[in-house]
Amino acid sequence: MKNFLVVLFLNIFLFSNLFSQDNFEIPITPSKDQQLDNAVGFSRTLNSFKKDATSYAKLKAYINLLDSKGMKKLKSHPSYSRLGDIYMYGAIYLEREYKEDKIIELYKKALELRAEPNSNYSLALIYKNRYDNAVKKKDAVKEVEYGKMVYEYLNKYIVLSGNKSAKYKKILNYFSSYK
Repeated sequence: MKNFLVVLFLNIFLFSNLFSQDNFEIPITPSKDQQLDNAVGFSRTLNSFKKDATSYAKLKAYINLLDSKGMKKLKSHPSYSRLGDIYMYGAIYLEREYKEDKIIELYKKALELRAEPNSNYSLALIYKNRYDNAVKKKDAVKEVEYGKMVYEYLNKYIVLSGNKSAKYKKILNYFSSYK
């Protein structure tokens, strides 16, 4: 009986570790471009990003690599959504180093490669700040332009995230006049 319990315990332990979803990773599908495969491998480390000079330099280097390849080549890679992660995390972590226009560009490139609600939300916030500045400066042309962008990205955020918050619906309703 004692041996049976020990064997049973070991089986449960082995199966729970073997089939647990904690460290579940889909293997990288190799492509013809080794540099992009390396970038995909790097993208898997971004959720535990170390905020040191080496990590920032690596992130910038991979963003430059992706930019040099062109969007068509990136979209043809089997793990293209992982490449979008590099742009998204670049926009998040390099926000203080890059100008706002570069951050917008990074978020837009991330969205081209993957449909991710938080990037839409971040773009909506950026354009909302620009909208507020245009209203303060009484620039009607920019106000309309940025109002459209706020509506577009906030609407995508709500649809993709499934967020049914009344607060966001009210804001979206306000900016619907600009669509």
